[in-house]
Amino acid sequence: KKPMAFTLFSEFIPTHDRGFHMILVDIFGSFGMLLCCTFAFLTLSDWTLLNWQAFCVLSSLPGFFILYLRNKIPESPRYYALMGQKKNARNTLFQIALVNGTSLPQGRLVVYDQPVYTPLSKLFNSTK
Repeated sequence: KKPMAFTLFSEFIPTHDRGFHMILVDIFGSFGMLLCCTFAFLTLSDWTLLNWQAFCVLSSLPGFFILYLRNKIPESPRYYALMGQKKNARNTLFQIALVNGTSLPQGRLVVYDQPVYTPLSKLFNSTK
């Protein structure tokens, strides 16, 4: 899931700042792992009065922040286009272009069909 998050995040970052912001994503990911270890040390050590329930509560707090941020991230323009919501797709593309300091190219939005995926069960079906 991390490459998908990188892609979605990088769409909305101006090209001249993109590398810096992508490094920040990695730094904050590492900081999150360090924070989790710190929560575990502070709650699960023998000298504390806290227990594993306190660790679960503390480690779930950043998740609520992520849920809040998730509602602020728009859907992908491709998703909107595939769902027939071309106006939303165009608005999202316009926002991306605005953030990147450019404009949308002239023309109309063309959506290619999504490839059809074969279910995994068909691989093991002996009939043709």
